[in-house]
Amino acid sequence: MEQKLRDHGAFLGDARTVTWLRIAGLHHILRWLQEAPGDTWQERWDAHHQHADAWKMFVEQFPPQRRGKDSRGALCNALTSLFCLRLLRPTYGWFIANPKLQLINALRRGPEKDDLERLLHVAKAHGMGHSSAESALAKLVRIMLCTGKRMPELQVQDFYDYRAFLTTFPRNPTTALGVYAAQNILHALGILSEPAPDLHVRPGRRSVNELVTSCGIKNK
Repeated sequence: MEQKLRDHGAFLGDARTVTWLRIAGLHHILRWLQEAPGDTWQERWDAHHQHADAWKMFVEQFPPQRRGKDSRGALCNALTSLFCLRLLRPTYGWFIANPKLQLINALRRGPEKDDLERLLHVAKAHGMGHSSAESALAKLVRIMLCTGKRMPELQVQDFYDYRAFLTTFPRNPTTALGVYAAQNILHALGILSEPAPDLHVRPGRRSVNELVTSCGIKNK
């Protein structure tokens, strides 16, 4: 695992000191994970996170940055790499409790940057504004990291699962729109077999477009 993080840093072109901090953070995380039951690092991660604030409580054990030493930054740097390399998978609930980790920027610098830039290009080509495209990208990254999949590996069910999770929280229209937009973009790219369902249609009812087509209504 340590070598994979070193290789990741080399790919990103990070300075030696940045890689050193990342590895130091990794060692702290692995020691923490060893305290939890499980046969794999993922099982131990999941065991720790039966408590929603487990990661926050762990990070707060370390002092804030001082005298040039940033242990908390090293932890977040290491965890970002572990997620981006799919060595650990967070849950959607984890993202709700820990919204500040800069995962999108990390992925856009890594081996998947071409896929993500292609997504933004298609979004803009379909008339999507900058903020809407970035929102769709943020939701897509969340789905990718929680499922452990790369963008070409995603399936329609992954988007249904995320939307099902969102129904357990107070409704956030912006979040919902971002998920629907991400699915539609991947459908346009040929990755997903079907677009997102019509936001304004209840199950069992036809969309406006279907009604117009079936009734032969024409614009005048």
